[in-house]
Parts: sequence; structure tokens; C-alpha cells
Amino acid sequence: MMMKFFSSSTSPFITFSSLITMIICCAIITPPHLQTVSAAGFFAKKVVWIYDRIPNNNTIQPQTPLLVHCKSKSDDLGTWTMAEGSYHRISFRVNWIGTTLFWCHFVWGSKYQDFTVYDADHDAYPFDVDINWYVKDNGFFRSGGGNPNNLTYVTSWIDQP
Repeated sequence: MMMKFFSSSTSPFITFSSLITMIICCAIITPPHLQTVSAAGFFAKKVVWIYDRIPNNNTIQPQTPLLVHCKSKSDDLGTWTMAEGSYHRISFRVNWIGTTLFWCHFVWGSKYQDFTVYDADHDAYPFDVDINWYVKDNGFFRSGGGNPNNLTYVTSWIDQP
């Protein structure tokens, strides 16, 4: 005896209206961090720019280079030395689950700081490609919203013990 899986009135193919309904339902139940990634595009390209704005003639630590070491969960980008006016670029794509995270360790003579330079789950500007960080003798600043003049103070340097 042969079993019949589909009656003559049904089809194994999804109808167009069923497909649209499924897409709408998925959009409604998508977690917020995935909605941000979806809105900016899956695998959205991001570029973190780190600018050294510490003047060589500063009174705190003159002629001291800035050392930067950045990494993510899966990539160690190494350590590099920066000079006044130089910049370093970190380019990547946000993963599909919206958990991309990069952090950096900064050393400037007897001072240091560690912090997250990009977190997809807390991206204040999900539609911006560029994330700009400005390292100064009085701390760390971020610009966002496509305006490099709109600097927001983030944190200060810590004195090494």
C-alpha cells in the first residue's frame, strides 16, 4: 500500500503570500541587536580609525610614542607604534549574529588604558561605516554620526603603578 503525502489540492511549494507572511513574522520576532545589523545590512563593513593627536611637545610625557595593541575574539591584530598625527585603520565586517567586538590596549609612557573600540551589540551609529577614535594627552574621544568635529569624551588615561 502506498502512502499519499500530499492531497491533490495541496502543493509542496510555498505560495508567495506564505513567504511574505513568514518574512514579516521573522522581522517581528528578531532580537534588537540583530535588527540593527539587519538595518545596516548583513555583514556590514566597518572601519575603526585610531588617530594619534598627542603633541610631541606636550608637558606630560614629551617625545613618548603611543603603543597600541588591538584584538577581537578571533583576531589578534598585533602591536604598533604611533607618532603624532598618524593613524591606524582596522577594517572588518560585522558577523551575522551581531556580536563583533574589538578592544585595544593603549600605552603612552607611564600611562595606559584598555577599552572596547567597537561593539556591534551597542553600536550608537549602525549606519556609519567609520568609527573614529582620537587619542589625546587628556584622554580618548570618539566622533560619530559622520561629523569628525563632534567629539565625545570617553575616558582618561590611567597611571601605571
